[in-house]
Amino acid sequence: MVLVFISCVTATAQDNRAAARDLVKKWQDAIVNVRVVVKTRMSMGGREMQSADDSVDAVGTVIDPSGLTVMSLGSLNPGAMMNKIVGASVGGGENRVEISSEPTDLKIRLPDGREMPAKIVLRDEDLDLAFIRPTAKPTAPLVAINLAESAKPALLEEMVVLSRLGRVGGWASSATLADIGAVIERPRTFYVLGGAPSAMGTPAFSPTCRAP
Repeated sequence: MVLVFISCVTATAQDNRAAARDLVKKWQDAIVNVRVVVKTRMSMGGREMQSADDSVDAVGTVIDPSGLTVMSLGSLNPGAMMNKIVGASVGGGENRVEISSEPTDLKIRLPDGREMPAKIVLRDEDLDLAFIRPTAKPTAPLVAINLAESAKPALLEEMVVLSRLGRVGGWASSATLADIGAVIERPRTFYVLGGAPSAMGTPAFSPTCRAP
């Protein structure tokens, strides 16, 4: 499931792929890597059984020039999801397994390689969203996507999904073309992308805009 933020720009090119490449060039610097150390603890019947500190690379989208970034909360706090999975398979009672996790040493890695220490300023477990902000003001405004400039794509409309690779991929920007597979209207509007990668915290763009 891809966390989708929709933004619409005018594309004069007839070829949607050319328009998509233009979108990547314009907004790729708004897609950042988020590096975090996650402290995970596993306990059974109230006794700690295992603990580990793991370094995690995730992806976020800058939504304000000050560096405010939105990403998947599950990337920062996998313990909540793991608890649901383990709890469903093991059950409760004296041998109940509990998993907790807490992100530490949070950093936003910019496309130019600079790293900015950051902190979580808001969590929304229902929407699986985390908002993080640099602890110090950036020396210059960052490239940011304005969520107010949103579009309402139709079923089967083609979208451009932006993301960014991790260390193994040289931190390169990436993009995928995917169609709107479903539009869920209740309890809130949610777009399902068919054939899209499972990356979280990445934006989706409409390569063309319809006239009113």
